[in-house]
Amino acid sequence: MKMNMNYKLILQEDANVPLNLLTRPELTVDEWLSHRFRHIPGSMIGSIVWDMGLESEAWSVYTRSRLLPLRDHPKLQEWAARGIDWLDHCIETAARYGIPSFWNHRISEIDLPHPWSPPTGMALDDKRRENPLKKAHPEWLVPCWWPQGLWNLAHPGIRMHKLSILRELMENYPLSGLQLDFARHTPCLPPGREWEMRDQATEFVRMVRLMLDEVGKKRERKLELLVRVGDTIAGNHQDGLEVERWIAEGLIDVLIPGGRGTVDIAAFRRVPGGEKIRICPSFDAHHTAEGYHAPCVEYLRGFFCNFYYQGADSVSLFNWFGQHNMNAPDDPAELIMFREGGSLEKMSQQPKMYAAESRGEYPWAQNYIYRNDDKPLPATVAHGAGAIIPIEIYQDRPLDRLEILVEGMEPGDIAELRLNGIPLTNAEYLPERPDRYAMNVRMYPAALYPIDKTMRLPNGRNPVSVLFRANTNPKLFTIRRIELYTK
Repeated sequence: MKMNMNYKLILQEDANVPLNLLTRPELTVDEWLSHRFRHIPGSMIGSIVWDMGLESEAWSVYTRSRLLPLRDHPKLQEWAARGIDWLDHCIETAARYGIPSFWNHRISEIDLPHPWSPPTGMALDDKRRENPLKKAHPEWLVPCWWPQGLWNLAHPGIRMHKLSILRELMENYPLSGLQLDFARHTPCLPPGREWEMRDQATEFVRMVRLMLDEVGKKRERKLELLVRVGDTIAGNHQDGLEVERWIAEGLIDVLIPGGRGTVDIAAFRRVPGGEKIRICPSFDAHHTAEGYHAPCVEYLRGFFCNFYYQGADSVSLFNWFGQHNMNAPDDPAELIMFREGGSLEKMSQQPKMYAAESRGEYPWAQNYIYRNDDKPLPATVAHGAGAIIPIEIYQDRPLDRLEILVEGMEPGDIAELRLNGIPLTNAEYLPERPDRYAMNVRMYPAALYPIDKTMRLPNGRNPVSVLFRANTNPKLFTIRRIELYTK
């Protein structure tokens, strides 16, 4: 177990935010750079993954491309006409802070309006979203939940097209490597045949690895390959991603698993070759688990500390500071985590909150990655029945209380509640407690259980068992939240 160590955070800069901010006609590139880098001084950011390409098979956002036209965005077109290359400035500014830059390639992307405009309120099948490359190559697509379909890595044509674009990008810009983002969006293989077609996804990873090695040899430096995938080995298999094979073959340098919850770091580390790569779980501050949108800093500390105590090498921040308005206030919890989220020592001295994991609130995927379909809450339980709900916790501070929110609960309905087998008593009943961090805040009955500060829990998953009283009048309860707080 790693103790009192500092870690360099990875910042994945979300694509939508800069494009939306660039709608200001008077905006200069210096103003934009000042805005994007405003939190870097004093932060623990060690590298930046520029996630700006969006539909990067059809358009570029950088000027040095012979293969792709420049995206039809008014500000990018204006800057390009004046000789301003957006990506150049991003890389150069990051380098002045001593931060290497990587490029993010979204394996499958939804389609935005063309000419570009913020797609707020626009139907998914609006004609303005039509992607000409998808129209020209329907054989490169998998029919799925997205009206135009998503890219199909089982087809050699799209693999070669993607590779040529990435090679040109790596040859033209002083990037330190690139990230293949399999999490935005799925599927990337024919639905129902993902595992059968897994070799095709692996072949694409091999092709990118070989390309990076070839370009790196010319530049006389190692170019790293990061991959952003699901949170478990078995879950990745549902999407046709044989990640353990990529690790064993030495294809990748950094694994970025998860994004919306706990990650099975130990399983990835046990894979042959797992000791040679860096494992940096992702935390998405926008597409969080249901009920924890824009959560408190205590929740973030709990997650980050759990990652580090399990042996993570860093944490990758995604959708951080995601407001689309340059004048909007920043989230205070995210500001704090920029400065302490890479220090286990700093966070271990602070209060934390650990929560049972929840499903829901992510419609942009079809299979496993990002859906949280295997998480335990909400859980519906009848009178006279019970539930066992796990909470992941690596305890480094005295416990304070457990809070449980139960829809339909009245005083005395909980007959017994145990934390890792230990009964908790003397609960305070609240007829209404806000579901504080849900996107649509609602009020639920809650029970607050004090915890003896001397209680110690084993590291890892600790079960919370709840038993509801038997009642002659049938009734259903829905457990919405279980939260464990430290002092």
